[in-house]
Amino acid sequence: MRLMKTLKTVIFSVAAVSLLLSSETMCSSKTAENYSMKLGKFEVISLLDLSSVMKSDLVKNGDPALIKKYMPEGELKSSINVFVVKTGKQNIMIDSGLGTEGSRKGKMLENMKKAGLKPDDIDIILITHAHLDHVGGLINNGKAVFPKAKLFFSKNEIAAFDDNAIKSLPSNMKSYFETANKALKIYSGRVESFVPGGVITEGVTSVKMSGHTPGHVGYLFESEGERLLMAGDFLHITLMQFPHPEISLVYDKDINRAAEVRKMILNRASSEGFFIAGAHIIFPGIGHVMKEGDGFSFKPVK
Repeated sequence: MRLMKTLKTVIFSVAAVSLLLSSETMCSSKTAENYSMKLGKFEVISLLDLSSVMKSDLVKNGDPALIKKYMPEGELKSSINVFVVKTGKQNIMIDSGLGTEGSRKGKMLENMKKAGLKPDDIDIILITHAHLDHVGGLINNGKAVFPKAKLFFSKNEIAAFDDNAIKSLPSNMKSYFETANKALKIYSGRVESFVPGGVITEGVTSVKMSGHTPGHVGYLFESEGERLLMAGDFLHITLMQFPHPEISLVYDKDINRAAEVRKMILNRASSEGFFIAGAHIIFPGIGHVMKEGDGFSFKPVK
């Protein structure tokens, strides 16, 4: 039974990654490519990995007229963002972007350098989930990009791309998951798995957010009473999914669960007032959420 569930999860993720690589397209942007803000004693840095657009044919559910209203040209802006939190004791990265080995190359390392950071400055990398645009930056030419960093994955996420899962895939599908699988080996001895809900390190708690993937997880940072939730892929289309969180994309393994989690996170963020950050919210990808009618609005940081 576990093998069948894993195979279904992996096959769906293959389709999602395929659509990600074919349907997100680069677009020019005059926006700065790194951003810094204070969170209590912490410094939060947002790094633009890639500016992109999301196509309307990626939307899995929702009223076609409503989708047309928000996407009259058939697309809306999106981003791939990577975040680094400097706590004063550790430098913590959240996801790693696309990397530089594929046909679509991310700019995370270039923008790290502009922000005064080097790969060996990173102590911990917290992975929200194992899709290629979140783990591609971990490896280059078969070597670890971050020589000192310890990786954290949720246990359910690892089950979708470990050796047992890879063995169950047809040969033509394995390449989609090789990066995450290789990372387990290349970072061997520096990989930690966990069940969401506990403390990862000082000032950081993991938050269960399954739905996008079975092991999708967020990370809540807190310093001096200020909080920021690194929410990964809880949504993809900023201008549509904040006002209509019921709408899910083909990337979501369980579209109903993903919508439930999205609403729960947005309700919490609006009522409790913490910052929220997303990997695909338009750069810099950080801001506050406000309740607005039956949905929500998003106020990005300046």
